[in-house]
Amino acid sequence: MVQGVVVPLALLATAAWLLPWALGKLLPRSLWSLVVNGLISAAILTIAGIGLFAWLYGPTAGIVWQAAPGHFLILSARATLLWGPILVLSLANLPRRWPPAAWALPGADDDR
Repeated sequence: MVQGVVVPLALLATAAWLLPWALGKLLPRSLWSLVVNGLISAAILTIAGIGLFAWLYGPTAGIVWQAAPGHFLILSARATLLWGPILVLSLANLPRRWPPAAWALPGADDDR
């Protein structure tokens, strides 16, 4: 059970914490970039979950993939119950280190 359930979920949970931080270094500091970061991170984690669960099935993964192509997607979606809240917490933690200028609206400092 440990190898089949706990290890994959721990890997996905760790990736859910570190992936937004890594993408945050590449994306500009804005609210929209935070949303894009979340969408990209969720897509990568979903694809990683599909690959991880297919890898855990071993040689029978090909048979399962042909018989029920959505099976690994469903398993990855169920894993979202664990990594989803961790991803949200990681994303919510990113703006704490942004300078105040990142929150200013364009043109907010202009005099009328």
